[in-house]
Amino acid sequence: MDIQDVILLAKQGDQKAQEDILLYFDKEIFDVASGYKNIEGYAVEDLVQEGKILLTKLISVYDENKGPFGALLRTALNNKFVDMSRKKVPVIVSITGRTPEEQEAKEFISSIPSSEPSPLDVLTRMDEMKSFYKSLQDLLTNEQYEVMCLYLQNYSYREIAERLNLTTKKVDNLILASKKKIKSSNLLK
Repeated sequence: MDIQDVILLAKQGDQKAQEDILLYFDKEIFDVASGYKNIEGYAVEDLVQEGKILLTKLISVYDENKGPFGALLRTALNNKFVDMSRKKVPVIVSITGRTPEEQEAKEFISSIPSSEPSPLDVLTRMDEMKSFYKSLQDLLTNEQYEVMCLYLQNYSYREIAERLNLTTKKVDNLILASKKKIKSSNLLK
C-alpha cells in the first residue's frame, strides 16, 4: 500500500493508519527538528513532540490534489520551528532571585505542615508524612510520584530531569499535573 493511501485512511480516522504515519515520518520529524536544536527554551525532544502534533493536524486537513504529503510536512515543520525560534521564552526572575516556578515550589513545599522540635511532635509528624506520601502514591501515577518526591526534596527541574532521564519540559508537565491532582483531592487540607 502506498503512503498516500495510508494517509487517506488516517484522514478517515483509521487509528492503525495514523500510528503508521507517525512511525513513517518519525525520522523526518527528528531530522528537521535537529536542525533547530538551538532554539532557546526547547530541547530537540520538545521540537519532535511539537512536530508530531503538527503531523496529526496536517493529516486531517491534507488535500492529496495539492502535492505529496512529505513536502507539505517538511514545509509546515520548518515554518513552525522558525516561528518558535522567533518567539522568546521569557525567564522572569523576581526580586527574591527566584523564577516564578521556583517561588511556587517554595510556597507549595511550605504549605506542607512543618515539624515541631518535641519528640512527640516529631513522631506525630513522621506518621503524618508517611500518611501524606502514601496518599500521594495512591493519587499519582508512578512517574508523577517519583518526580514529586524529588520536587518535595527541593531538587531543581534540571536535577529531577537528569536523575529520572526526562526532559525538563516533561518534568514541568508532570509537576503541574501532579499539583492539579493534589489540589483537587484536598490532600493538603
